[in-house]
Amino acid sequence: MIGTSETLQVNPGAAAEDLAFLRSVLHERAKLWRRGGILYAAAGLLYGVETLVGVVDLLTPIPVPSIANVIAAVVASGGFVVVMIYVLVKGRREMKQKGVASRAINAAFAGIGAANAVAAIVFAVAAIRAQDMMLWLLFPVVAAAFQGAAWFAVAGVARRMWMRLVSLGWFAAALGAGLSLPSIASYLVVLTIALFALMVAPGLAMMRMGEDEA
Repeated sequence: MIGTSETLQVNPGAAAEDLAFLRSVLHERAKLWRRGGILYAAAGLLYGVETLVGVVDLLTPIPVPSIANVIAAVVASGGFVVVMIYVLVKGRREMKQKGVASRAINAAFAGIGAANAVAAIVFAVAAIRAQDMMLWLLFPVVAAAFQGAAWFAVAGVARRMWMRLVSLGWFAAALGAGLSLPSIASYLVVLTIALFALMVAPGLAMMRMGEDEA
């Protein structure tokens, strides 16, 4: 057949370029998992310790100074900002995403982050105007539901069953925390468990995925 030999011939240069591109996509995704895992695990650990201080204060005979809750909140927020800056500065030259999956995962978490910020402002303003801090306590409930939505989307892209379980866990945490109010102690217990089980553990798993794909 005319042209058969030409059709079957492989262009070594094009094949090498394709292979290099695939390697760069995999390497990029590995860095995405590592960076995201560090941020997620750090957030879960820092805010988990903050809520744990509240649980100890309310449910145990251990004396907890009132200033301890303030210190825990400041350390959690400040510590997360430090970790976030570290990760962003370290990866500032790696921010251009090549893979469709990487861009989709980034978009999912970025979108949820923006939604959380808007919700935080709305609940904070509403709580101040109504002078009812119970309204502010509903914000973490909504944030947990947003986390469930983000993980549901990421699970569809990454095709990992454990990510679907994390998504379901966040939905359950949102229901549990919301329905536990007005009991602050029960509310904090649910959030503490969620932060360690659904943030720290998945964050560590993402870091492991990054190491495996590197």
